[in-house]
Amino acid sequence: AGLQVCGADGTLLLDTSDRLCRCLGELRIGPSGGSFNIPVRSGKTAWICLVPPLDAPYRVDPVGITLTGSVVQWERQEMIFVLIYGEC
Repeated sequence: AGLQVCGADGTLLLDTSDRLCRCLGELRIGPSGGSFNIPVRSGKTAWICLVPPLDAPYRVDPVGITLTGSVVQWERQEMIFVLIYGEC
C-alpha cells in the first residue's frame, strides 16, 4: 500500500503503490562508444533518457543506443550526450 492522492471529486490522481520511478544518476556518453550497468534493485526495471547537447550548432540525434536489462550500450557519437538513468 502506497500513497494515494484523489481530486476534490474523488477521482484517483496518483497511486504510488503501482510504480514510482526514481532517478539514479547521469553520465556523459560520447564521442567514443561504451557501456554502463545501471545499478537497479531486484525487481525493478531500468530506464534511460538522453539529453542532446544544448550548445550544438545543429540538431544531433544519438545513434546506436540500446538498453538491455540494466545494461545501456552506445556506439560512437558525433557529440557528447547526457544520459540520465534510473529505475521503476
